[in-house]
Amino acid sequence: MNTSEYDASSLLENDSDEVEEKLQVPQQYRDDVIELLARLMVQDKRAQKRQKNEEKQGTVTKKDYEVSRVRNHEISVTGKWRFNVTFKGWGNKSWWIEDEDCNCENAIRTYLDDIGLDIPVVYCICRVSTKGQVGPTHVSLEVQEKSLIAKAKSMCGSVVRIKVIRISESAYRGIPKTMAAIGEVARRGDSIFIYRVDRLSRNIFKFLGWLENLNDRGVTFYAQKENLCYAQEKLRFVQCILDANKESESLREKTLALLRYRRERGDEFFGSLPFGWMGERVLIEGSADRTRLIKVENPKEQKIIRLIKSSMEENSAIAERLNARGLKKRGRAWTSGMVRSIKFPPRSQAEEAEEEGFDSKPVNSKPAKRRRL
Repeated sequence: MNTSEYDASSLLENDSDEVEEKLQVPQQYRDDVIELLARLMVQDKRAQKRQKNEEKQGTVTKKDYEVSRVRNHEISVTGKWRFNVTFKGWGNKSWWIEDEDCNCENAIRTYLDDIGLDIPVVYCICRVSTKGQVGPTHVSLEVQEKSLIAKAKSMCGSVVRIKVIRISESAYRGIPKTMAAIGEVARRGDSIFIYRVDRLSRNIFKFLGWLENLNDRGVTFYAQKENLCYAQEKLRFVQCILDANKESESLREKTLALLRYRRERGDEFFGSLPFGWMGERVLIEGSADRTRLIKVENPKEQKIIRLIKSSMEENSAIAERLNARGLKKRGRAWTSGMVRSIKFPPRSQAEEAEEEGFDSKPVNSKPAKRRRL
């Protein structure tokens, strides 16, 4: 049987980590795989847009406080660190913060230097490309973290500080800021572990310069899946980077080509549809066998939507009642947040403009010519 080999981590921008090994894809399923990638690309873009809208509307509450000083530290019997820190603007009051929640590596380094504790650090960098890949429905970061911690303990022993760095940022154009910052703070004797070579920057020129700088400063760089240490096998390391880039670019081009084809044939949507809608294939006008996808109402889901909107109960009570009746939201149990999104769906720009009494045309559209009387 003819097969095509795909590294699941290199799909689109090598961003999907939920499958850890290379997949042998039968040739007859190759087009189906490409179509799946197209859907994933659209879903990622929608997730990014949704995240930006939530942040703009203030529904996402995230606040970072700047650490002014690290006062003390503790190490548990399992090797986990935590630090006693003070924050700028909060006087002398201090709090104990787990190492995984600390984002003040420079302050920690200064504190350890002051007390004369010279202990090597292993930075385990776990990366996915979008915030949409972070959460209970995605295990990418969790898989990377668990694997890297186990490897760090087996290779470096217990007399090290293992610091996990989670990044949800694309590395397509350059090195993510968080990763670059760790490179700056790392010292001779420290190590940086990554899950796979493709978890790093696609910009090979910037990336190789960054690697050389770390190597010159005595920082070990290790890729677990390939079992590669940059200082020991530079040529093989570089070849792995090139291979990942080639595979990523090839799949990206095929995915974009499929999206263009579906747009030209008249498909009304790409990727998944909102709750209450489903796709249906219809014949293209003038063709006997060619079809296109259109968007139609899903009768079962529309019934649930009407039930939710007609209820006067609290969102949590509605969710409990739906779950008790075995009515899932596409296989998932209902939550109060899901119910709220059905009751108050996000409005489009056109709807908001219409409500305010404005034209729904884009802001950058040309004004209509005024006819002189």
